[in-house]
Amino acid sequence: MGTNWDEVERILDQTLKLPEEEWLGYVEKTCKEESELKKEVELLLTCIKESEGWLKVDD
Repeated sequence: MGTNWDEVERILDQTLKLPEEEWLGYVEKTCKEESELKKEVELLLTCIKESEGWLKVDD
């Protein structure tokens, strides 16, 4: 079965409203037994976190 991208987007949107230190706990609780869904959301969160500031221009 493929990834449900609507569900990934919904969980990602809700997760990003939380403080960063709560992200993994929320994803763990929300995805429960859906390991593929959890994996996709965690991957996107990692990408978001790693990309923060890459457009920042030094004065």
